[in-house]
Amino acid sequence: TSPSDLSGPSKQCYRCLELKPMSEYYAHKGNADGHLHKCKECQCRDVRMAQHRRSIKEKERAEILA
Repeated sequence: TSPSDLSGPSKQCYRCLELKPMSEYYAHKGNADGHLHKCKECQCRDVRMAQHRRSIKEKERAEILA
């Protein structure tokens, strides 16, 4: 994201390290600024990876029990 795109408040994603506007972060009232530390894109990527890892574990468990 270029600095010209950041007209309002922004923060750096701790995963991709890009500076992005606050609209690119999901709300999370537990954090001091009220948003997650990861941008929406990184959060979605992490969720997909976790779902993939779970599905692999479930397949392995089913093979063991079969």
